[in-house]
Formats: sequence, structure tokens, C-alpha cells
Amino acid sequence: MAGWPLADYREQTTLELAKTPNFDFLVSHGKMGLVQNVPPTLPPGSDVASLSIFGYDPTLYYNGRASLEAVSLGIPLSNEEMVFRANLVKVVDGKMADFTAGHISTESARSLIDLLNAKVGSQFPEVQFYCGVSYRHIMKMKTPPLKLSTVPPHDITGQEISSYLPQGEGKDRLQAIMALSEEVLAGQQASQIWLWGAGGRMDLPSFESKYGLRGGVISAVDLMKGIAMSCGLEYIPVPGITGFIDTNFAGKATYALQALLKDDIVFLHVEAPDEAGHMGDVSLKIAAIEKIDGEVLGTVLKANRDISILLLPDHPTPIQLRTHSREPVPFVIYHPSDPQQHPFTRLTEKQATQTGWVISQGHRLLESFLR
Repeated sequence: MAGWPLADYREQTTLELAKTPNFDFLVSHGKMGLVQNVPPTLPPGSDVASLSIFGYDPTLYYNGRASLEAVSLGIPLSNEEMVFRANLVKVVDGKMADFTAGHISTESARSLIDLLNAKVGSQFPEVQFYCGVSYRHIMKMKTPPLKLSTVPPHDITGQEISSYLPQGEGKDRLQAIMALSEEVLAGQQASQIWLWGAGGRMDLPSFESKYGLRGGVISAVDLMKGIAMSCGLEYIPVPGITGFIDTNFAGKATYALQALLKDDIVFLHVEAPDEAGHMGDVSLKIAAIEKIDGEVLGTVLKANRDISILLLPDHPTPIQLRTHSREPVPFVIYHPSDPQQHPFTRLTEKQATQTGWVISQGHRLLESFLR
């Protein structure tokens, strides 16, 4: 739920345009600043930034996005295997028309994943596909670690795909698998798979051993579930969550409140603003932010319980760029027992900059919150 890059204030950001009375309440009574969740040596993305939010230094633990998602799907992974994110996408006339294949349903996607296993697997027996959520899936390959360069499909919407195919060790095999998927999926809602986010096994120290706390994670996407399972946090399923604007916003808050009756901490993740940013849809992004404010945070605040809150995006997904960027993002820490007095009233990039509080290493933010 971030706006445009901090360097460009010629237009209002989505946080400035959205009506967020509950966000603003936290700001007026809490502490606001900026945090850099993406280290300069790593690519900007939810995998890297979310590790920071969970309090893990990505420069020590990051090993590819697909690695975390594989954990969430219960995919066994040896040291002689790699996993890849396998998006179901729509390519038209050689251009990336839709990186979500029309936000394909998980039910529809499952039949396509079965088809890929039958047809692609017969020619490439070293690979296996696993169904995730909507357009987000995993391919496992029996291979020693490969040095590869891949591009997320959401980075190249509307562009010719030929310049962005996998490069590096094993590129010919990966490109051949992608080409074969185009033949297999001809006439389907998705026209092919797109391979990216490669990685091997990833091991995180347990959250409880690191922070002395027990907790859970609520999210519709496998990445967040994978982080939870990797560090020993409970994944909390919520009915009707989709990772898009039609998700069960209020249900997430209700389940979080229930979990906090027994847990010390709950990480509640909402994907919808990021999806809208990739689509370049400013109205949809504003709507998503306002739903988070009203249906998620509003539900938590109306419960009138002594719950401390840390609110922030993981990274910017600027409408202008339609992809992730690495600028610092605004955050607010609210402790109901310790209300603050200051002139700041809104959770925006501008006001967060004016506070002068900048956390340059994102994995340190959780420590500040817990203190």
C-alpha cells in the first residue's frame, strides 16, 4: 500500500488520495517514520522486504522467492533441487498482456497445472509443477544449483517477452520448458507459464528462539505462508481470502483478533494494493487502501482491546512504474497505553519524511516495535 517514489511529488500519492481515518488515528497517537526494507544488494520485492518485516536480515537468509513459496506448499526440497515461481500468464503477439492470466481462479489453474505435469513432464521428467493460488505456482527441477537471471512477469507488462527470457546456466532448458508450455496451453485462459524467482533450500531460525514470542500469519499468498512455516509461526487460514480486491478484508481482522487471545503477535498481510500497483490502476489501489483502513484496521480498533499495532507496506509499487521500487516506506507504531503528541496527522510519504526518523535496515524495525 505504498505510493509513488519519494523523489517525485509532482502528483499526489495514493496514500494522500485515499481516505484513511483509521490510519490517521494511529499516526496522531503513535510514532511515524521511514524504513528501508530492501537492502541495496538485493532486488526489490515482497520476498526480500517481507523477510525484513519479520525481523530477518535478507542479506543473510534470502535464497529466492520460490524457496519460501515451496515451503508453504509442503514441497520437499533437497540440496540437488531448485524451485521456480511458475506464473500462469497471458502473452499476446509476443507481448506480456496479463501477468495474472485474468486473475485465473485456483480451481481453473489446477486443471492447467495437471495438464502441464502430464505433457511437459513427459518431455522433461526432471521437472514437476505444484498448484498454488490463482496464477502463482511452483516448478521444481532436479538440478544442481544454477546461476540464473530471471525477470518477474509483472515487471514487463505490455513489453516484448523475448528480451526477458531466463538467462545464465540452464537457460536453454528453461526457455524450452516455457515454449512447450505455450503449445500445451494453447486455447486456455493462460497462454503459457513464466519461470522466475529461482532458489534452493532456505532455513530460518525460529521466530520464538529469536524473539521469545509465539504468533501467527494471515495472508492469501504462499510467500507469506512460506515465511511463517519456515520460522515456526502458525499459518492462520481465513475463509474467502484471495490476494485481490475481492478478499475477505474484515475476516482477516476478525481471525487476527481471535488469534491474539492466545498468541503474542500476528502478522496480517494484504496483497490487493500491490496487485493494483502492478495493474497501473490508481482507482483500484485507492479502493484497496481504503478497505484496509475501514475493514481491517477499523475492525481491530473497534474491538477496543489493548493491542499494539505496526502498520506499513513492504515496498512501493508505484502506479507510474507498475513494478516494485526500493525507496523507503512509511510506517507507524501505535501503543494504546503510550499515546504520543506531535504535529503529524496522516500516514503519507511526505509526513513520514518530515519526522526525521529513518530506519536504514528494515529488519531492525520489529525490534523498535517490540521495545
